[in-house]
Amino acid sequence: MKRSDLTLLVLCGGRGARVAGQDKPLLNFRGRPIIQHILAALDSVVGEVLISANRNISAYRNLGYPVQSDEQPFQGPLAALASCASVINTPWVFVCPGDNPLIQKSIFERLLSACVKSENVFDMLLVRDSSRIQPLYFLAKVECLPTMQHALGDNRAMMSWIDTLNVLEVSVEGDFPNINSVDDLKCLEREVD
Repeated sequence: MKRSDLTLLVLCGGRGARVAGQDKPLLNFRGRPIIQHILAALDSVVGEVLISANRNISAYRNLGYPVQSDEQPFQGPLAALASCASVINTPWVFVCPGDNPLIQKSIFERLLSACVKSENVFDMLLVRDSSRIQPLYFLAKVECLPTMQHALGDNRAMMSWIDTLNVLEVSVEGDFPNINSVDDLKCLEREVD
């Protein structure tokens, strides 16, 4: 698989309800917005980058990448994927949330390696860390994205869509912090220092 076959989709479209309405990917971590850490880690391994956002659009566009808003804003990650599916121009998409400043290129490389070893037979390669599935970190065939329409009508749960696909769970070591408040972010920053 070539770099030009891959799009990075960063999900930045949440309400920020758990961080007092702030846009989590734009919160500073170690002196720069979280989204910049993500892009610095992953931009070099994909052919295209797309940011899914529902507010602060100009701040995201100023990063130099296209931005796609949800057709139905703030309806969750499935709605974001549905809105982005038609503008992705590559056969594969690597999806990650916009609130993990510790994301490493090795996570993506592990998924890509598993994809190549499996001869691309899976619809999706999904990250499993030491304790659970991480449903917002995956590599998927773009042609599978339209199959999420049924899940959008149901309960908008990622797993209800994922369960319909031919999925390979890939064990990955990495940091998947759960940032639910500005204090969580500050605590993470202290832990990393």
